[in-house]
Amino acid sequence: MIQVIKANEHGDSNVFEVCGIHVYHSPYIGITRGYGEFMDYYKPEPSAEWVVYQPHDVALNYFDLRRAIDNSPGKFFQLSLSDDSYGSHEFLFKRKRQGWHRVPFVEIMVPVFKRDFYDVVAPYMKESKSGWGLDYLWAHLYGEQPWLCCDYEMRHKNPITSHKWRIDGKTPMDEMEYITRKYLR
Repeated sequence: MIQVIKANEHGDSNVFEVCGIHVYHSPYIGITRGYGEFMDYYKPEPSAEWVVYQPHDVALNYFDLRRAIDNSPGKFFQLSLSDDSYGSHEFLFKRKRQGWHRVPFVEIMVPVFKRDFYDVVAPYMKESKSGWGLDYLWAHLYGEQPWLCCDYEMRHKNPITSHKWRIDGKTPMDEMEYITRKYLR
């Protein structure tokens, strides 16, 4: 089974299936204060062979996701960002590319994990409530550069605001620096 754990702004939960993907709409507002905390709180079903986290403001075609998973050369990837997306890292945009490309890291924005690799990263989700720094840590734990699928894309619909957050007195940059000091030096 492929499980997508999708953040829902409305506070209600539901599950639906499309093309063999089980999409779990899980409350985001009121449960969590950052996307890293969301990923730590919501765990996949034991039968999930692939685990995907999807923010509420990312549009994703599940048929394309299924095709990417079926063709994945690795255990850890993301779909490219559409050229009209909001994003921080130029190397994650589609920009007329096709195929699979190695990238320095996969963002917390819709990471796709093969279950055995998810089990490696799951204990570290709690290290960053904002999610900042987890992307670098995941790439480090993967042991090689993860993949970007440019055959299919997703669209991040809202401007990035996480750089303005303060959770438990810490900024996302503070959390990223903590992860870097603790795990990546």
